[in-house]
Amino acid sequence: QSTWGALSKFRMQGQRPSSAVVDEQRRKVLKPVVDVSEVPALAAAIFGLSDVDAGSVTSLESYDDRNFKLSAVRPGGDVRETFVFKVHNGVATREFVAAQNAAMVHLASSGVRCPAPVPLAGAATEHIGEITRTASGGEQCVHLVRLLSWLEGPLLCSVREPSQALLHSAGAFVGRMSASFASFDVPATHRDHLWDLANLPLLRAFLDAVPTPERRLKAHRVLQRFELEVAPLLAALPQSVLHNDANDWNLVLGLESEGAGEQVAGVIDFGDIVFSCRVFEPAIAVCYFMLGKSDPIAAGRAALGGFLSVVELDPRERGLLHTLVCSRLCQSVVMSAYSSSLDPTNEYLKTTSEPGWAVLDVLL
Repeated sequence: QSTWGALSKFRMQGQRPSSAVVDEQRRKVLKPVVDVSEVPALAAAIFGLSDVDAGSVTSLESYDDRNFKLSAVRPGGDVRETFVFKVHNGVATREFVAAQNAAMVHLASSGVRCPAPVPLAGAATEHIGEITRTASGGEQCVHLVRLLSWLEGPLLCSVREPSQALLHSAGAFVGRMSASFASFDVPATHRDHLWDLANLPLLRAFLDAVPTPERRLKAHRVLQRFELEVAPLLAALPQSVLHNDANDWNLVLGLESEGAGEQVAGVIDFGDIVFSCRVFEPAIAVCYFMLGKSDPIAAGRAALGGFLSVVELDPRERGLLHTLVCSRLCQSVVMSAYSSSLDPTNEYLKTTSEPGWAVLDVLL
């Protein structure tokens, strides 16, 4: 599978590829190349951190960016803190990264726990720096960088078989996030993004990466169902900014020491935020909460019940949920196959693959 295979398919068919497809293609060749050993000096120079513990710097899993966990002291401070030093993919624009910061600040102001952006050295109102590197595909590239506060607590994915109560809590947390986003909007979230479920038909450009004809046929059936049932209603559905990736790797549990260990208490990773249909948010969350569960239907039902305890969906939205859950599963497994074909050593890219196909088998 060529890196530019999907674009070539559009050209052969005489179509102009969507900017969402182009961006997804370019993300694969504009991944930042940064070594762990560089991070202490970069964090000190850009964000003014002192006493950076080089031994504490560790690389974190990421889709297309580079994330590093580190321990250091803020400028003028005397308390050691934990941070995430984030180097963005070369596709990310300053406007969109600023929108991520604004989304986190907005959620925090309404009581939704999430990371906080740290200002640049000597610039209290600026939170986005930049570095120039040769990206993964060999192209010289400017990468935006941020420093975020570390959100303490285990990830929801650390619980192998979460209780119904914990899944209900996860759904309710996503509901609170959705309710908060109802009063938030910035222009950069109105974008053409491949991971916006409204763009599901664009997935056809990547179907060749799915290794078996049986699975390609299953994905094709989901696409047809979306176009028949969902696409005609898109313009009429309630719209909002979405986190758009509320999976169990992005939700943080409360701390046992605070008596909140059986509750979801925080959210990370705002790289997929987009303005789109409100109902996509619970469908995406339910899709991921079903993966790898002994009873995926019960897990999805518990999570959806939590969301609906906070946000009331209208009858049209409720009627689309089953198709939308299948649609996100399809989106996830197809793009996992595509990304893995380009980066076969990245195990994180395969997280949802086999569990996703298994849940699709149950739902279809």
